[in-house]
Amino acid sequence: METEGRSAIRNEHTTLWLLLILRGAHLAGLAPVAVPLAHRLLFLTNSLAHVYQQVAPSDFVLKHRRGPYYPDAQFTFERLAVQGLVDLGPLRWDRSHSFPEIETEFSLSHAGTELLKHLANASRWCNEVMAFTTDLCAAVATVEDGEEIETMDEDLTYAQSWAKQNTVIPFRYEEQRLSGQAIREFTNLAPDSLQPNRQHLLRLYLKYLEKVADAE
Repeated sequence: METEGRSAIRNEHTTLWLLLILRGAHLAGLAPVAVPLAHRLLFLTNSLAHVYQQVAPSDFVLKHRRGPYYPDAQFTFERLAVQGLVDLGPLRWDRSHSFPEIETEFSLSHAGTELLKHLANASRWCNEVMAFTTDLCAAVATVEDGEEIETMDEDLTYAQSWAKQNTVIPFRYEEQRLSGQAIREFTNLAPDSLQPNRQHLLRLYLKYLEKVADAE
């Protein structure tokens, strides 16, 4: 029973986290969110959560041939759509790989929006994660249109040379969170009179990744 309880809490953590990502994407002009972008936003919020002193629902990522990927999250998105909390875009087949896959887009529904409003009024945690996911999505939105996927794939935690396709990349421990280390370095490089806040740090990091992607 104890294991089942922990599993239920973890599932609810992921569910609310995904809804908050979709809310942030809507505010940042990134919605509706296609499947590849949705998984990358989930990964970045996981890997950068500690910048906002938050505990993310996952501390690893699968380096799938399609990029950062969370199989359980995909199921959760679909469950939320059945529950009416997420709207699905048109379904279509992606036949560009040896295994055809269904593609769609996700956006927060009216019911999902109302649920988050209620939770924001009742939960400090929800408010704090809402601020984080909003800032992260706003930072991604500063990347040039059409370059978001390539930019996010340059994340320092994800793009490590040792991690080949189908590798699980962990970032449970501080020394494994290269993304967070880079953000701290931005802070160290800034003069004391111009210390960036957390929102600015996220934007600096995304612009840095964009330059890395452009250079390749």
